[in-house]
Amino acid sequence: MPVAIIASVEEYQEVLSKSEASKLVDVDQFEKLADEAEVTAMPTFQFHRANQKIAELKGDEASDLKALIEEHQALTK
Repeated sequence: MPVAIIASVEEYQEVLSKSEASKLVDVDQFEKLADEAEVTAMPTFQFHRANQKIAELKGDEASDLKALIEEHQALTK
């Protein structure tokens, strides 16, 4: 599990719990979905609204992920 390598699972769960909805997808298990979502790096975090990708983060910085979540939460309020 790449997330466990780059940061504790608990740290990512804490950050992701602040999002309205989040899904962790094993790209090895769901290769077709990963291809359709154009996942080219691990980890990749995608934000969707109304079935459209509105943002994407590739990389292992929990602080960058937290900032992106907070930015998009502010847009929905």
